[in-house]
Amino acid sequence: MSVTLSDERRDALVSAIRDFAGCLMKKHVRRPLHQFQSLTGWIQWALNVYPLLWPGLSMMYHKMRRKRHRHALIEVSVALRRELHWLADHVEHSSRMFMLRSLSWQVKDADLVIFTDTCFDGMGFWSPQQSLGFQSHLLPVAGTIFFWECLAVLSAIHWAASNVDTPIPQRLVVYCDNTNTVNLFSSLHAQPQYNPLLCSAVDVLLRSNIDLRVLHIPGEINRVADALSRWDIEPPAQCTGGTAAINFPSCSTRQPVRERWSRERLLHERAVALGFALKDSSLLSYSSALQSYLAFCETHQLPVEPTEETLSFYVVYTCHYICPSSIHNYLSGICQQLEAFFPQVRTVRHSKLVSQTLAGCFRTHAHPTTCKSPLTRAQLAETIVSYQQSSSLDDLLFCVLLAMAFHGLLRLGELVLNDNPRLRDCRTVIERASLKLLLNGYRFLLPSSKTDRVFHGAEIIIAGVTSDDDPLALFTCYLRIRDQLFPFHPHLWLCRSGQDPTRLSRLVRDD
Repeated sequence: MSVTLSDERRDALVSAIRDFAGCLMKKHVRRPLHQFQSLTGWIQWALNVYPLLWPGLSMMYHKMRRKRHRHALIEVSVALRRELHWLADHVEHSSRMFMLRSLSWQVKDADLVIFTDTCFDGMGFWSPQQSLGFQSHLLPVAGTIFFWECLAVLSAIHWAASNVDTPIPQRLVVYCDNTNTVNLFSSLHAQPQYNPLLCSAVDVLLRSNIDLRVLHIPGEINRVADALSRWDIEPPAQCTGGTAAINFPSCSTRQPVRERWSRERLLHERAVALGFALKDSSLLSYSSALQSYLAFCETHQLPVEPTEETLSFYVVYTCHYICPSSIHNYLSGICQQLEAFFPQVRTVRHSKLVSQTLAGCFRTHAHPTTCKSPLTRAQLAETIVSYQQSSSLDDLLFCVLLAMAFHGLLRLGELVLNDNPRLRDCRTVIERASLKLLLNGYRFLLPSSKTDRVFHGAEIIIAGVTSDDDPLALFTCYLRIRDQLFPFHPHLWLCRSGQDPTRLSRLVRDD
């Protein structure tokens, strides 16, 4: 039994879809809701002949969602046009006859069966008939586990259609332990962000003439694919009666010849890299936390080895003397300092006893939040007016940094050096050469910030304003005096002594 569509009706449908979608490059096209509904109903009727083309309506459904007024204008986006053109191309070139017998086959009639699985360590699939499995690490891009499960099924479909060692299967069964993925491929309906996966699968199925079934399998039965996704080689080999082995791909590109390092140099370079893993300020804080823990153990005659009991006692004791919110940082420092000697310290720190003890201390020893008063624009303007006539470089520097931090949303601590010489880092100093004067403002390169751990830097632009808190006029005065006194100094912010400023409070105390 078959369902057919005449050439005239097929050509009319294709023409209607292309007219509705228009050119891919055209922007800001809107059509009323009733036109969306009319075309959608026509396409739904035609999908009885082309059942694999349901992904072509994903964006249509998304656009019409929660729309009620039939004359409401809806934008025909680029994504929608792309889906409609994809649909029209397949309708135009596909067979106009659908054979119902293609739905009557059973799982036992499948030519090829593939099992897939995904976890946050990777994804994998394997074919029992060929005792062949594949695995891959997940790419460092945003994506839910549902996305990766769908991608694993799509990878299995592509492999089945492109495997040169075996003929292309007419009936393909793919097992997956994620019910949402099974429902997606069974219904051929997905949210817009997942619909490209469905479109890619349909492209392969139509091109290779494959009938696909995606079925659910309990996770405890899907052991081989699960082990492949976790990059655990032994369980797949044991389950299939083989031996654990890795087939390394042949090198497709010639690697450059590099110098061979001695073991001593490898150790030295690794030590240098580990030395830069934490900032000096973090190391100082962690060392302080460790000293606090060691003093506690010595006072109470407890072993230094961290256990659930010892850490929970330390939390209770320390919360009586410091704010409980600081205990999180203390515990992090203790773990970092002791991990080399007691590898289980992080597991102990996150144990139920320690976590609940800390939560209880938050409730019993919590302190009210205290915030400093915010700096208003009126206060900033008053400060600028008071100092703008001063010829002292320190006065101008104080006001410039204050106004720049206010208008640029910058942390004052990132603009000056630390008071402690041990915690200073010359890589964070702002250079005079990075300064560029603009028509109504200036810009410079901030080499590092609290969120920039690898010193990529950020370009800061400060624009002038017409009110009394204008940061540009004051900066111009500071720059003129600074360049007169220190024309060859490489740093942008300088005190009258020629030194880099430390904390702003010190500038005030010196005055």
